[in-house]
Amino acid sequence: MTNDKLTQTDESGSDALSDVSIADLRKYAKMMGISAQRDWGVADYVAAIKAQTEAAKFTRAEGSNQSTLPPGHARLTIFRDSAPDSKNSSIPLGLNGRLFTAPRGIEIVMPLEYVAVLADAKSTYVKQKTEASANSPMGEVVEETIQSYPFQVHEVRPHDKDSKFRSQLDQRGANYLRRLACREVIGKWPTTGELLEWERELRQQKAVDAHLAMKN
Repeated sequence: MTNDKLTQTDESGSDALSDVSIADLRKYAKMMGISAQRDWGVADYVAAIKAQTEAAKFTRAEGSNQSTLPPGHARLTIFRDSAPDSKNSSIPLGLNGRLFTAPRGIEIVMPLEYVAVLADAKSTYVKQKTEASANSPMGEVVEETIQSYPFQVHEVRPHDKDSKFRSQLDQRGANYLRRLACREVIGKWPTTGELLEWERELRQQKAVDAHLAMKN
């Protein structure tokens, strides 16, 4: 999901959170399992979030199975855009009348449903594919759709089966995990058609494997 115009993290951690309200900082801290003090200000929350982020990176590097993620959440980084005119401001994600403000360039913890909203944010550009010629005075142009806010998922913890927040009718968390598994194979966030095609091929391969196992 990267290109040469994107940088994964902000070195200080504070710049990435510079436009985040203290209410959102409290929200991030709670989801990250940080025990905040009543007299904490913005600087205290930023320092604690940065420290927790570094601790999570160390835990992953050590290959530990321990996780501080709450059920139904993901740990991810939204890449910063290094283009000179990019403000890299936090991204407002709306779902069912609720807003989640996601900063860029630092690991944050986010409910899975909002990760799906982030993944569905797309931008379409018109790209000149071939130059004008005698046979094609206008040349050939194509539309190219890319993710508006490329990101990297570091860790996922699905909803608990008995969670009071889990609805059997709400498949957004499950659909996100399906798309995540497909992305790991095809190397990009899949469209609905690509996801269904990948799952069809996966079922066919499992049927072939089961048939061969029976013959052996």
